[in-house]
Amino acid sequence: MQSGLRMNNRKWQHIRRSAAAVLAVALAAGSAGAAEDLGTLTWDASNNAGEASGQWTSIIDSGTWVIGNDANTPTRTSADPTRLAGIASAYSFDGNDDGVSQNNTSMFTSRSPNPNNDPASFEIWFKPTSLTGGDQVLFETGGTTTGSSLTISDGQIRWRAKYQSTGLITITADLPTTGEFIQVVGAITPGGDGNDSASLFINGSLATPTFDNLLGFNTANPGPGANDDSGVQQWDGSNVSGLGNNGSALGGDLSGFGGFDGQIAIMRWHEQDLNATQVQTNYDAVAAPEYATAVLDADPITYWRLGERAEAVNSATTSDAAGNSYSGLSAAGDGTFSGNPSVISHGLLGTDPNNTSVYFDGVDDRLNINSNGAINTSGPYTAKTFEMIFRADDVDAGNSLDPQVLYEQGGASNGFNLFIDDGELHAGIWVNSNFFEAVDAIMADTAYHVASVWDGDVLMLYINGELVDTADPTFSSVPSHTGGILIGASNGTRISNTVGDDNGPKYFYGGLLDEIALYNTSLDGSTILTHFEATGIPAPAALPAGLTLLSMLGLRRRHR
Repeated sequence: MQSGLRMNNRKWQHIRRSAAAVLAVALAAGSAGAAEDLGTLTWDASNNAGEASGQWTSIIDSGTWVIGNDANTPTRTSADPTRLAGIASAYSFDGNDDGVSQNNTSMFTSRSPNPNNDPASFEIWFKPTSLTGGDQVLFETGGTTTGSSLTISDGQIRWRAKYQSTGLITITADLPTTGEFIQVVGAITPGGDGNDSASLFINGSLATPTFDNLLGFNTANPGPGANDDSGVQQWDGSNVSGLGNNGSALGGDLSGFGGFDGQIAIMRWHEQDLNATQVQTNYDAVAAPEYATAVLDADPITYWRLGERAEAVNSATTSDAAGNSYSGLSAAGDGTFSGNPSVISHGLLGTDPNNTSVYFDGVDDRLNINSNGAINTSGPYTAKTFEMIFRADDVDAGNSLDPQVLYEQGGASNGFNLFIDDGELHAGIWVNSNFFEAVDAIMADTAYHVASVWDGDVLMLYINGELVDTADPTFSSVPSHTGGILIGASNGTRISNTVGDDNGPKYFYGGLLDEIALYNTSLDGSTILTHFEATGIPAPAALPAGLTLLSMLGLRRRHR
């Protein structure tokens, strides 16, 4: 009963504090530049808050692709190796009969009011299995009389809209050959008597129009160009919309097209004709978000961005599409949640405000990571860095709560951890129960970027880019340790030379966690400062002259 009361109190505390958190992130984001435009409907496979059995639901507003539960449906999986930090998961389509649709109606004209004669943009992030895969449907809505589509034909992408017999626009461009995920945006402003306009963008830039090899004519960007009729007054009919295949009839009056072969990670519908600046902002937000790009450039072995409800996808890959080799574990580093952690729509990154984070309730929420040689079972280890962003509901300044473990690997004998206790953040390392730690004071309801760094000689604790404490262990390597890996709780850890065990789960953390990265190298101070500056996290408010945080909290620094 007391556990339930404590959980309810924490949940209410979190709700009360959320407004302040949103304001802080908004202020930081305001100085960081424009945020990406999520559109009216956004389907994002890397954020499965809207996923349900047989459905792929928009994470904002309402709109559902019916996936189904049979063999003829795409499967959600970890994305193919990519250095695009905003993509962790995707739906895989087999090129034959896989496809998703809206039951018995258009995804868009079924809305009220009907938007099909208003400006619109369709944004898709996809990775084709091959650029020579024939004629494939990427997206379509409407039908042969009135409708629009994004289709692929042997290395070309085609944006096409048709209105009855009086309006037609086609824009065709060559797809990039990098082997990476591709952003395509088809935008349109309907109008009669030649007042319509359309544009095609690829990877943030207005595409260069080309001769359409399938249809046999030149296209222009922005349209209209050759072979265009006088005006597309509507971009959708009443037929079923389709993603990765025909919903019913192919929008834009094309025939002979099959299913898409590859992965689709994101789709968005915008109720506006996106301009070049907006498209570029969206591209940068997914392809190269400032903080995530900085982390991946440092080559972590695991990187959990924490945008998923049922699993934590590791964004650190072993290689990219170009064949470059990295240290990451890819899917071997994926984790699973226990308890009932909540995906929070606002993350802790001021530079990436649409990124999500996960709230742990301090009662039973935790994230389980499988043991792996790169992390804990193939020692000895002579260098490690543990990096994350957190905001704790309570830092236990009155010593009334148990310690709260942010991260731990190992058990009572050997391991590493980061935990909160008695108003302080502790970075711990131990061998044969010989425990050393670096410690500094922190405040509740405050976002922190932290890094615990061990270089085989010195243990260093960085908070918000600043080296705040060090310790000097008497050992130069840490043996293999199989006591488990847990985020947000302990499965067996050590918090002092005298307190350590192999029991768990316990020491549950309450608050937000975000952007957790592990490295088998010791990041230097300059790199850590670069990472902190990329967070956009505002520094904690300055204390009055003559006061320190420790004196304000009435704390005495403890050395264990």
